[in-house]
Amino acid sequence: MDLSRLEMLLEMNKYPNCENDPQDSKINILRSVEIALAFLFLPLSLTSLYCILFKSSKSMRTYRWYQLNYQIWVLIWDFLFSICITPIFYFPATAGCSIGFFQSVGISPKIQLLCSYFAFGNMIVALVLLFMYRHYCVLPGYIRIRIQKSTYFLYWLAVCILFSGALVGLFLNIPTNQVEAQVFVVKSIGCRPARIFTECALVVDTSYVNVTFIAISTSIILAHVVFFAVHSIYILNNQQIIMSDKTRKIQKAFLSALCIQVSVPSMFLIMPFFLIVVLVYAGKFLPSTSSLIVIWITLHGGASPCGFTLGLVSNGPCKYFGRFVCFTTYSFMLHCLSHTLWSLLLSFAYRYYILHHSAPKRRTLIILLFLIYIPSFLQFISYLFSYDPPEKVTKLLEEKFPSYSFEGETVTGNASILNFFALYVILHMTLPVTPVYIAIIIFRKKIIKVLEHSESQMAKRTKTLHAQLLKALTYQACMPGFYWFAVVSYSIGQFGIYNHPFLEYFTFTSTLCISVFSPVSYLCFFGHYRTYCLNKLRQILLCGSVEPERPPISKVTSAVSSAEQH
Repeated sequence: MDLSRLEMLLEMNKYPNCENDPQDSKINILRSVEIALAFLFLPLSLTSLYCILFKSSKSMRTYRWYQLNYQIWVLIWDFLFSICITPIFYFPATAGCSIGFFQSVGISPKIQLLCSYFAFGNMIVALVLLFMYRHYCVLPGYIRIRIQKSTYFLYWLAVCILFSGALVGLFLNIPTNQVEAQVFVVKSIGCRPARIFTECALVVDTSYVNVTFIAISTSIILAHVVFFAVHSIYILNNQQIIMSDKTRKIQKAFLSALCIQVSVPSMFLIMPFFLIVVLVYAGKFLPSTSSLIVIWITLHGGASPCGFTLGLVSNGPCKYFGRFVCFTTYSFMLHCLSHTLWSLLLSFAYRYYILHHSAPKRRTLIILLFLIYIPSFLQFISYLFSYDPPEKVTKLLEEKFPSYSFEGETVTGNASILNFFALYVILHMTLPVTPVYIAIIIFRKKIIKVLEHSESQMAKRTKTLHAQLLKALTYQACMPGFYWFAVVSYSIGQFGIYNHPFLEYFTFTSTLCISVFSPVSYLCFFGHYRTYCLNKLRQILLCGSVEPERPPISKVTSAVSSAEQH
C-alpha cells in the first residue's frame, strides 16, 4: 500500500464510526422495500407501454410516441437506479456507495454513475418534450406557422447537446485520487461511514459543483414545464382564440391527463431533491434520511439481490440415486415448467391464428414447436453446468439459516446465482411470466371478440360450442397466475425479505396446481374429450362396453369449428 494512503487511513482512525449508519440488516430492509415496490409497479409499467402502443386513439397517433419515449426512459431510470445501482448516499458530501447488481458483477462505480446520468437526463428531456408537443398543438394557427417544427427540433437538439455535455463534464470532474476525496468526505461529515473506503464507494465532487449544476438545470427544466403548461392553459381558456368546442375540450382533456401523469413521478423526484439540498446546506450526515431518499425515488419499482445462494433439499426417491441425479431431475422439472408457460402462450396464439387463416401444415407445426422448445432446452442444459459441490452449498446454507438442520439431507444447489448458467435459468423462469400473461389476456380478448362477432350466424349447436370455448379460454387464461405466485414466493425468499419453510414449499407447490388443473379444462369444456372419458369410466364401472353417443353433425362456422378442434 502507498505510504501516503496508509497515513491518511491511519488519520481516519481518529474519527468515530457514524451513528445509525446502515448496516447489513438495515440495507436488507432497504432492498426488501424496493423488491416489494418492484412487484407492485413493474406490471403496471408494462401495461402502460402496451396501452400506449396499441390502445391509443387516432387523435394520439403522433402524441403516443412522445408518451412512449417518456415511459421507456422512466422504466430505464427505475431499473438502473433501484436494481442495478441502489446507492447509499453520504450527504452532505456528494458521495455514495453502490450496493446493487452492477456492483455485484464488478462494474466500476464511475460507469454506474455515467449510466445514471444518461438515463436521468433523457428522462427529464422526454418529460419536457411532452409539454412542448402539447403546447405546440394548442397554439393558434398563425403562431404555429411562424414557429415551425424544425425550430422546436433544433432548439431541443441544442438543449440535449448542452445538457449531455454538462453531464459528461461533471463525469470528467470526478476526483482521480479517490482516497483523498474519501478523506475529505469523512472530515466534512465528521464521522466514518461503514463503506466509505471500499470499492463500492465513489466521491463525485469535493467542491459542490455537481449540486450547483443540478440546482440550476432543475430550475431551467422546471421553468420550461411551467411555461408550456401555463401558456397552454391560457390559450385553452381564452375564448378570443378561434378553436372549435370539440377541439378545445379534447386538448383540455389531454393537458389534464398529462399534468396528472407527470405529477406523480415528479413528486417522487422533486421531494428527494429538496431533501438533498437541505442536507447539503445543513452540513449534517443523516443516514436514515439518505435511505429514505433512495426509497422515495425508487417508488416506481426495482429490486436488488441481497442473497446469492440457492439451496435445494430433495425429499423424493431421487435421493437414493445420488445428489447429481436430484439436481438433474430438478433442472428437468424447471425446464418443463418454463416450457409449459411458452406452450400455453403458443396455444392461445394458434387459436387466434386459425380464426383468420387455414390450419398450417403438420411440418410447419413441428418446426414451430421445436423453435418454442429451444429456450427451455437451453435452460435445462445450462443449469447442469451450474452444479456446485454440495458441501459448499450446505456450508453457506448453515451460515444463512442457523436454525435449520441439514444433517442427513440431500442438499444441492448453487453457491452463487450470479454465474451465467444459473442466472440465465432464473431470468428465464421469472421475467417472461408477466409479459406472457399479458399476451395471453390480449389473445383471449381478441379471440372472444371474433367469436362474438360471428355469433349471429351460428346454429344452436354452434352457439353451445361457442359458449364452451369461451369458458375454456377464461379458465385457461387463469393458469399463468400460478406462475406469478411462484415467482413472488421465490423472490421473497431469495432476496431475504422473509424465509419460512412454507414459502420454500409453496414456490413449487403453486406450479403443481397448473399440472393438476390444466387437464380439467379439456375434460370439462371440450365435449369430445369429456364424452370419451365418461364412456371409458362407464366401461370400467359396468364391466362392459358402452356405445359412445355420436353427437349430431351440424354446420358450424369455420372459425368456431377450427378453434374447438385446436
